[in-house]
Amino acid sequence: MCPCAVHRLARALVAWTDEPLDGISIFGDRCQEAWQNAHTRMPSELTDFLTGDARWDVRMTAWLLWVASELPEHPIWGPYVANLPPADEVTCLINYGPDDAKELQMRELVDEAKTQYNWATGVHRRYFCSERGELRRLRLAASQRDTLWAMSMVRTRTFSESVNGESLTLMVPYADLANHSFRFNSTFCMSRDNRRFELRLLSTLAAGEEAAISYGESKPNFEVMRDYGFVVPGNPNDRVPLPQQEQLPHLNGASLMDSVRWGIGFKGDWREGTAAPKRPVLEASDGDPQARLVLARRRRLLGELAAGM
Repeated sequence: MCPCAVHRLARALVAWTDEPLDGISIFGDRCQEAWQNAHTRMPSELTDFLTGDARWDVRMTAWLLWVASELPEHPIWGPYVANLPPADEVTCLINYGPDDAKELQMRELVDEAKTQYNWATGVHRRYFCSERGELRRLRLAASQRDTLWAMSMVRTRTFSESVNGESLTLMVPYADLANHSFRFNSTFCMSRDNRRFELRLLSTLAAGEEAAISYGESKPNFEVMRDYGFVVPGNPNDRVPLPQQEQLPHLNGASLMDSVRWGIGFKGDWREGTAAPKRPVLEASDGDPQARLVLARRRRLLGELAAGM
């Protein structure tokens, strides 16, 4: 993993590999040492943990908690951490406890939120709990809320990159302000000399146009919500699978009529001939030619649908 900035390596870049015990970690070790030389030495217990066998996001969480606690006056990391979303505004699934998860409504998301929340709270108890966590002497988290906040930042605001065969995760102050778009006009990468993290435009931007990157070109909203805590209206990757049949099943006419009746502003039962415009529609039509035209079209549509049943 690799917290860094769009600055030179020694100023604001520290790196650890995603799997330091199972692969190459030359670049990560070099970045970690450069970062400490430029800023401050980390406790040996923390550096040992950062190069240990815990998952990359757990190690990055430990690092971010330490930076937030120990470097509030740092000219780069201090303002960056201070401007990150507070815990009560974080929406990624790690933060959805049993009661909150019910609001997600989709069974798949409810189950995923439960899995992520249980895992994250288990990580807090094992490593960061001030009473019995393995890193309790470092006093990284005053509460579970602090751990979940830092883990959420790590999960939603980091970049993945590969340097000389080394898989890295990077936290880049302010570069993570680049929003997602399926019509992205920018990308990110390490510089050719591997001393900077860069955001690069793919085309010229017009005045006032936002630079946007891709968080995943093929992700449907379920995956976007799962990974980042938001959804994209009109996501082009959201599709409803249809059965492989030459002819689709017949629609339920009664259900279709009820849906249309409610959708176009009518009340009553079309089966009994009592369907009529709702009062707000009638009131809106008084003295307004355009509204009266809309009302007439709705009446005609309802009549045609009823006649065809």
